[in-house]
Amino acid sequence: MKIPATLILSILSFSFYAQTEIDYTNSGNAKAAMANYKEAIDDYTKAIELNPKYYKAYNNRGTCYGSLQEYKAAIADYTKVIELNPQDAKAYFNRGYAKFEIQDMQNACLDWAMANELGKPEAAGLITKYCKQ
Repeated sequence: MKIPATLILSILSFSFYAQTEIDYTNSGNAKAAMANYKEAIDDYTKAIELNPKYYKAYNNRGTCYGSLQEYKAAIADYTKVIELNPQDAKAYFNRGYAKFEIQDMQNACLDWAMANELGKPEAAGLITKYCKQ
């Protein structure tokens, strides 16, 4: 059986294709959407290895850790997002939720207050419900 040259070239070019941090993040997003959180974490970690300043991969990996109830790992990733992108209201909001889950109410409330200040209105409801004013 003779294999067409275009098929061979397609296979070879695919195998040499260098994935970027965006490619790994997109792959992680697809896996996370199917609740394959551990595989998604692996992809986000590869994205971070390629570009340690790519805060979106840290954010998404933190979300996966949260889904697996690995809250301390989630907090570490959200903290890195905030270090790289201090105006990220979503990272403060999510870190606050992870802190809430480990019963760190004082710091959860501080994060939600910052998220609210940065424009995440959902934080206000959590502040009203769980934080002393």
